Amino acid sequence: SGAANRPVATVFLPVGAAVSVAGARNASVKYGASRETIGDAESPTFVNCGEHEVWFAVNVPDFHEYVGKTIVRIRPRSIESGEVTLGEPLVYAGTVLTQTVASVVVDGLAATFEVSDNEACAAGPYRLTVAGTGNFCSELSVPFTVAKAQAPAGDVTVEGRSPQAGAVEFAYDGKAHLPTVVAGYDGAAVVRFALAEEGPYADELNVSNVVECMDVWYEIVSANYERLVG
Repeated sequence: SGAANRPVATVFLPVGAAVSVAGARNASVKYGASRETIGDAESPTFVNCGEHEVWFAVNVPDFHEYVGKTIVRIRPRSIESGEVTLGEPLVYAGTVLTQTVASVVVDGLAATFEVSDNEACAAGPYRLTVAGTGNFCSELSVPFTVAKAQAPAGDVTVEGRSPQAGAVEFAYDGKAHLPTVVAGYDGAAVVRFALAEEGPYADELNVSNVVECMDVWYEIVSANYERLVG
C-alpha cells in the first residue's frame, strides 16, 4: 500500500488469559529485526514487498520470558486498475518511433514498471504492454497511435503543367485525359480526380468531349500522410 506495516500480536498466557501487547498484567514487549537486536519498544515497520521477520520478547511478572518471531508478508499490488499516462504523441517520420509511458498510478501510488511492444514505424493504431515491477505486478495492454504526418505540398508534381499557363494541355483526340500527379513523398499514395473541390473523387473522369480549359481537382491519399487536395 506504500505505507509502513507492522504486525499486531496477542500473547496467550499458559493460564489461558489473553494479554494484549498494550500491557495487561503489566506485560512488556520488545521487538527487533533479529533475535540479537530485540529491544525496541515498537515493532519494526516495512514498506516494500517481501517476507520480513519480526522478533519479539514478552515479559510478564511471574512468567518466564517468551521469545518468538512472526512474518510480515507484503504482496505486490496489481496495476490492472492503474491509470496510464503516455508520453509525447507520435507522428509518422519514416523511422522507427518509440512510445514512452510517463506514469502509472494505482490507488494514488506511483507504480514502477517496464514497457514493451512500444515501437512502430507506419501510421496507425497499436498496443503496448506495461508490466509492474518491484512492489507492483500484473500487466496492462495500452493503446497508442502513430498519427499521419502533414503532407508536404511542395513535393507534389503535376507533370506537363506549363509554367506560363499554369495548366496541362492536351490536343483533342476523342480520348479521356487526366493530368499525371506525382506525390514525391510517398510512391504508394493513391491519386483521384474530381471536377469540384468537394468531389466526388474517382480514379478516372470522362472529359474527352470538352474542348476548353477546365479545373480538375486531385486528392492524394496516403497511409502515412494526411489527405492532400490540389
